[in-house]
Amino acid sequence: MKKTVSRLLTLLLIAAAVSCEIVETGPEVSGEGFCASLESHSCATRTMLSGSSVLWTEGDTIVVFKSSSISDSHLFCLDPADDGKANGHFSEAGYEDYYSSACYAFYPASMAGTVSGSSLTVNLPAVQYYRDGSFDRNANPAFAVSGGDGKLAFKNLCGLISVAVNTAEAISEVKITTAAEEALWGTGTVDMGSSPKLVMDKSITPEQKSLVLKVYKPGDDGQFVNVGPSSDSSDGILKGDEDPTQVFLFVVPVGTLAQGFTVTTTTTTG
Repeated sequence: MKKTVSRLLTLLLIAAAVSCEIVETGPEVSGEGFCASLESHSCATRTMLSGSSVLWTEGDTIVVFKSSSISDSHLFCLDPADDGKANGHFSEAGYEDYYSSACYAFYPASMAGTVSGSSLTVNLPAVQYYRDGSFDRNANPAFAVSGGDGKLAFKNLCGLISVAVNTAEAISEVKITTAAEEALWGTGTVDMGSSPKLVMDKSITPEQKSLVLKVYKPGDDGQFVNVGPSSDSSDGILKGDEDPTQVFLFVVPVGTLAQGFTVTTTTTTG
């Protein structure tokens, strides 16, 4: 079953205001390699978060560009020992000269495209994946600049939109569709300077006006979340909760959705 609801601009502005809250404490350098931190979004809580800090996860990868030769880039992987920490070390044997060089860094590396001059192409995904109380960080691009001290304080290039759904039905996906002629996913460009900004391509397709959030039970791929009350302890993640409201967080380009949007939910029964 599909349900579509129009969201008013007043509700949108409340949610969109969270786009860039800076974490005041930057990374502290200790150990080998880059020491990096991720900027938090103010409305994201619990999963991957500890207080106001976003935590690194084993397998995280960044791409680093030397400012002296912007086409000279390399991938650096998180030290597994820093899984679940706010400050993560990224190192790679044979590339120690990067740590003391002025450079730019982008996360996640999988979203980085090509470099032209001082601009980096970024590819935002058409589908994001639900995480309990948080957002799909793999859909959340961040950029950092280092002066050669080995510190990387990543800043967000996108904002968050919060959608609250009140239903006793199990939801398989939530889709938002902008009322404006603007892209919610696709190709954008980042000017790799001290104040980076993501600018989406102006040429868009109708499909790019909609963004889908797949709803899976965390840690159990393929199992849908039941967002309604249930007496069965095996049902969903809100077992026995009297409030059937569930909040879904989308990562969106900053400045989008200003003309309003619609929300379409799809249940597990179709």
